Amino acid sequence: MAGIAYTVNDFASLNANATNTGPGIVENEKKTHFFAGLKVYLKKIDIRNTNFIGGKDSHGKNLFWSRTHLDVGFDLSDPLGNIFTGAGLDPWTGISVNFGAVWNRYTYNTYTSGIQSSSQKRYRPGFYIGISTDITLFAQIAKLLSLSK
Repeated sequence: MAGIAYTVNDFASLNANATNTGPGIVENEKKTHFFAGLKVYLKKIDIRNTNFIGGKDSHGKNLFWSRTHLDVGFDLSDPLGNIFTGAGLDPWTGISVNFGAVWNRYTYNTYTSGIQSSSQKRYRPGFYIGISTDITLFAQIAKLLSLSK
C-alpha cells in the first residue's frame, strides 16, 4: 500500500523545555506524511468484488471482515523517523482508510552543568489517520490511460 497520513499530535510541543539545558526539541515536525507499507487482511479477500464494504461476497457473507486489515508503514522521507502501526478498512477494493499509532523518533539530549552529556534516539507514540491505495491501482490506471490513446 501507499498513501498519505495525518498525525493529530503536535510532537514539537511535547518537550517542556526548549532551552539547551534540557531535553532537545523537535523542530519543523510535519503533520502530513507520505507512507508505504504492508497490510494483512483478517480474512481472505476477493479483489474482483467491487461492492461497497456493506455488500455481500459471492457466498452471501458480509464483506466487512474480509475488508478489515492490520497495517505497518514507514514514512517515505525518513523510514525510521515515523513508523505507522494500526488497522484499516477498505470501503471498496483497493482503497483503504487507516488509523492507529505513529511512532515518532526524536533525539533526547541530557545535560550536566549546561553541557550535553548524552544523546539518545527514542520513540514516542501518537495517533494518525490516513488514506491509502494498493500500489497495483497505479498500474491499472496507467493501463487504462494507455488504452485510451
